[in-house]
Amino acid sequence: MCFLCCVWPHTGIDPPRNLTIDNVTTDSVTIHWASPIASFDHYRIAYKSAQGRVDSIVIAKRVTEYTLSHLQPATEYEISLKSVRGREESEPLSRIMYTGTQFLDEYEGTPGIYL
Repeated sequence: MCFLCCVWPHTGIDPPRNLTIDNVTTDSVTIHWASPIASFDHYRIAYKSAQGRVDSIVIAKRVTEYTLSHLQPATEYEISLKSVRGREESEPLSRIMYTGTQFLDEYEGTPGIYL
């Protein structure tokens, strides 16, 4: 009988770190992050609108910045970032943000809000 799993706990794959959001417009947002410490194959970004639509994209491991485009104006999105190694995925690093409205883009200069 093997007790290795009890003595040596499996920690899984390291998640990306320091997810930040900027350049929010009515239909796009740029996200930035730091690479995980352990090795991995690529990233998976998923973004879900408040209406429930989920889209995802695979990003090369050398990339640490990506602009999501073709978003809906004045909409809440949950953005999640995972590192992937083989079939294993890290815990997600997530943020909630809101795209801007045409009114804010034209008159206030601060189109989006992010949490």
